[in-house]
Amino acid sequence: MKLRRLRDHFFIYGFLCLVWYLLRTGTKPSRAVYPCQQSAGFVAHLWTLTYAAPVLAAVESDRFRIHWKTVVLVLLIGVGAYGYMNLNNTDDYEMSPVNLNLEPATATEPDPSVIYAITGTNGADDGVNRLIDLMDEHDQPFY
Repeated sequence: MKLRRLRDHFFIYGFLCLVWYLLRTGTKPSRAVYPCQQSAGFVAHLWTLTYAAPVLAAVESDRFRIHWKTVVLVLLIGVGAYGYMNLNNTDDYEMSPVNLNLEPATATEPDPSVIYAITGTNGADDGVNRLIDLMDEHDQPFY
């Protein structure tokens, strides 16, 4: 029954997902990789294809013929800006190990958690496998 209610109100749900995606992603596009943002983005794309695209397609094309120079100029500026941003985003990050000085510490609380850490890893090597192996040596499952 609830699934049917959601389907009946997809317009509102899709619009809210679009608003959520825009507000939560904001000025940090890196947030778009979060699972909640990916699902909201997917629903927002479906909403756009379902509702916004047909409305925009119904607009008379004569309007664009009158102002075709403006439309072409806006498209050229948009393509140019997109290309400029992508060409200038050539930051090559150096993948070098981080040297951390981790010193053992004694917990002050009874029944503390156990934390395992691997040093000398850069995220592009076998650091995760080494961490899992270390935890396995101490009979700690990796969830």
